[in-house]
Amino acid sequence: MDAHYSVELPQAFVAGEDELKKLADVLSDRIGNLEIRADCADDVARTFKTVKELATFENAKGKEIRRLRFSARSDDFKKRGTIDLSGLRWRGISLDFDARDDVVSRLRTEVLDLIGGMRPWYAVLHRVDFASIAFLAYLLLWFGLLIVVALKWVQVDGSKEHNPSGSALAQLIVYGGLAALFALGIVLNRFRDSVFPRAVFLIGQGKARFQHLERCQWGIVIAFIVSFAAGVIVAVWQAITA
Repeated sequence: MDAHYSVELPQAFVAGEDELKKLADVLSDRIGNLEIRADCADDVARTFKTVKELATFENAKGKEIRRLRFSARSDDFKKRGTIDLSGLRWRGISLDFDARDDVVSRLRTEVLDLIGGMRPWYAVLHRVDFASIAFLAYLLLWFGLLIVVALKWVQVDGSKEHNPSGSALAQLIVYGGLAALFALGIVLNRFRDSVFPRAVFLIGQGKARFQHLERCQWGIVIAFIVSFAAGVIVAVWQAITA
């Protein structure tokens, strides 16, 4: 009985030579002839026969690997499989296997186990869309304001005279605040993607680049968050005990 398995896992990952070799070995052992294709930052697609050959690639910044695709097929074309590792936001890792049911089942289990070990500690950050959160926060704030006014918890000027200037200013505040929060969300998304990259290939110079990023993550970003949180806790404690 034949079976087909296809799934997209929008997760962040860090893949070194060892992890890539294990993925390649599983695919070639279960399916057959293997080909590795790397889509790079210079818009050139490079092919490799083995992970060992891939590991010799310099992976300089201008030619940085953005996507790796492992594809395999059997000599009789009855089995095929692909493992696609991408840095695209809504793609991440794609798996596609077509073979006998028992082969697909084993491939699925083995590959998912390997992929689970490639998840970095900051992977949860990539489940958050700061732009959407900013928009939601603005809506909640706006509805909260409407409720406060409706329940007359604050005094509102009841004048019925039309004031074009005041109306224009109010609309400017409403839409300007929305645009500012949405822009802040986009900036936070881009900052996260640059400091906590979705896809990391520890090949060639990529290893040194990621080591530098790790120092920035822990020495600057995390240290700032910890110190800020500690400051807030101290301020709250002082306010409570005052």
